[in-house]
Amino acid sequence: MLIELLRPLALLLIFVPLLVINLRNGLVPNGLLLLLFATGVVHAFALPYMQSEPLELGRLIWWGIGIAGGVAIFVFRLVPGGTAKLLMALLPWFALSEYLIVMTIGMFLAAAIGLATKRDALIVPPMMVAALGVSLAALATS
Repeated sequence: MLIELLRPLALLLIFVPLLVINLRNGLVPNGLLLLLFATGVVHAFALPYMQSEPLELGRLIWWGIGIAGGVAIFVFRLVPGGTAKLLMALLPWFALSEYLIVMTIGMFLAAAIGLATKRDALIVPPMMVAALGVSLAALATS
């Protein structure tokens, strides 16, 4: 049980400064996104080791596809650079199905906020809610 608590706690510790900076000036700092990605990679490699389960090759392939997709959506200007980097930084934290749930909830919340306020919505707050929600839901079901 204690090992499963690491993911939501680590996400919370990294997301809080990211959230503060994003709410203050609308930026998504590269250093914190790199920290989010690197911590996710360490978590993804360490957790299976602590639970005596191997890291699956499919997950590494998923990360590669996700990063290539993130670069593509940025290059074709489908989303701003900070949003694309945040989407890529969250890849190691979740399996494919969880990641798609996080993205769906986060993007839906951002769109709802944008429609309600009639301006561009910040991406970090809804993604933080979605990521922590999915992490805690996975914790509750395990």
